[in-house]
Amino acid sequence: MVEILTTEKLEQLRQLLDQFGLPSSDLETATWFKLLGISDAGRLVSAAGLEHCDGSLLLRSVVTDPAFQGKGMAAELVSTLNLAAKEAGYDEIWLLTIDADRYFSRHQDFQFVERSEAPEGIRCSAQFRGLCPTDAFLMRKRVT
Repeated sequence: MVEILTTEKLEQLRQLLDQFGLPSSDLETATWFKLLGISDAGRLVSAAGLEHCDGSLLLRSVVTDPAFQGKGMAAELVSTLNLAAKEAGYDEIWLLTIDADRYFSRHQDFQFVERSEAPEGIRCSAQFRGLCPTDAFLMRKRVT
């Protein structure tokens, strides 16, 4: 069951992100539009969030514990975030990824975009400015 993550779950999220080498240093300072998770027996096993970046939304922290992968949890979270973005009037979601580009292009309808095409809000995000390497793929999805 999808839940809104509270500050009590941030340490569990940090542990999941660290396990995969994903950025976690700004969890408390990011301006979250929505931060969602799925727990099993009280333990966070999957998470995804949308960071509000000066009028744009950046998909972040999509992660699932290896023991729970393949069960559609990440897809459910991204779908829920897409719906929230649509209901709030957004028309696109951005993301930066090093190695999940094939998943997001095949299963989530994200398309590759040149970094030079990123809107100002995304360019100003901590992810774009340095938390993600400069060779990370920039992708965009039209909210449907």
